[in-house]
Formats: sequence, C-alpha cells, structure tokens
Amino acid sequence: MAERLAAPGRRPMTREEVRRFLDHADDQVGQTLRQRNKGALARLRDATLFKVVYAWGLRPSETSALDVADFQPHPDVPELGRFGALSVRTGRRLRGLPQRRRTVVSMMPWAVDAVREYVIHVRPRYGTSLSQALWPTERGGRVRTREIEGRFADYRDALGLDPALTPFCLRSAYVAHLLADGVSLAFVQNQVGHQRPATTASRARPDGGEQPG
Repeated sequence: MAERLAAPGRRPMTREEVRRFLDHADDQVGQTLRQRNKGALARLRDATLFKVVYAWGLRPSETSALDVADFQPHPDVPELGRFGALSVRTGRRLRGLPQRRRTVVSMMPWAVDAVREYVIHVRPRYGTSLSQALWPTERGGRVRTREIEGRFADYRDALGLDPALTPFCLRSAYVAHLLADGVSLAFVQNQVGHQRPATTASRARPDGGEQPG
C-alpha cells in the first residue's frame, strides 16, 4: 500500500538543523538544573529520546512504545554490545494485518553511548516499580506520541526552525543522511520498514516526497 502524499513543507531536517535541535535538547538539562526547577530528569529523558528518533529512524508512535528489552546485540556490530540493534514491535499496520516488526541495526555509535548512559544512570531514577517502558513518566506510565510531538514543537519553535518540521522530519533526516553517506537504498529501506524502495528514496528529497511514514 503506497503512503499518502505529504502536506507542503514535509522534508528531512538538514544535518545542521538536527545538530542544533539535539544540542538544544541537551542544553535544557543544564538550564533546568541552573534554575533549580523540577524536571531535569524528564529533560534528560527527552534529550535521549530525540537522539533515538533520529539515530534509529523511528516514528513517534514506535518511539513511545519502546521497552528497555527492545535493545539487543547484533552480529554486524558486536562492539556495541547489547545496543547493537533495536527491535521495533509497533511498525505501521497494513489493512487487515498485525503491526509490522523490524530490527534496526545501530548505525551511530554516539547515540548508542547516549542510550547506554540513560539506561544505566538516568532511567533507574524513576523508581524500581515502573514497567519496562524505555521512556517512563514520574507516574509510572510511558511518554505518549502526543507528548513527543509537543516537546518537539516546543524545541523547534524556541530555535526558530521551520514551523513545518515535525518528529517525522528527524526520521526522514535519518534516511536522507544515510543515503548521502553511501549506505545502500535496500539496507535503508529495511531499516525504516518501507514496503517500496521509491518511498525510501523520496525521503532524501528536500520537499520530503511523501507523507511521514
């Protein structure tokens, strides 16, 4: 089933936009601490969450549903240990079929370092009674898709970035940047779970090609 056409302005974020966005997310942690406001733990969580959206090419809904156990070793990158791949259990559903699963091989060691630090040192501070959710809340639930979208919009607007940008544009940036770096189209297609190579190729276009998927 082809993915629908996009609204104007859907496009991959540039490398500079990604850098500025992720740096800003990191900066919110220090700012919260300096102002002695509550929420530094959540800002640490959110900064890592957005690194995962970009570095594994995820949809917001897939990101929300992640559990700690979804990270696993992968034979192609043994040096990354238990963070060699990410099992995505809640891919886009085709009509009449269950949600698709896929395994995303970890491609960005710097993001693996961030996730490892978060899992070992940050997430346990939410308490020992929480579920397996990778992104827990203070009330023991998990961060929802709308919260990811809202936080993204807050950071985007604070930076004065294109107001058409959404978390899907981080996913499209993952595709565009891997293809620009010479990674094969077939491999990237498998990483992001597209049915057709044309859908994957369209993500590298400045206009975003098709609707976020």
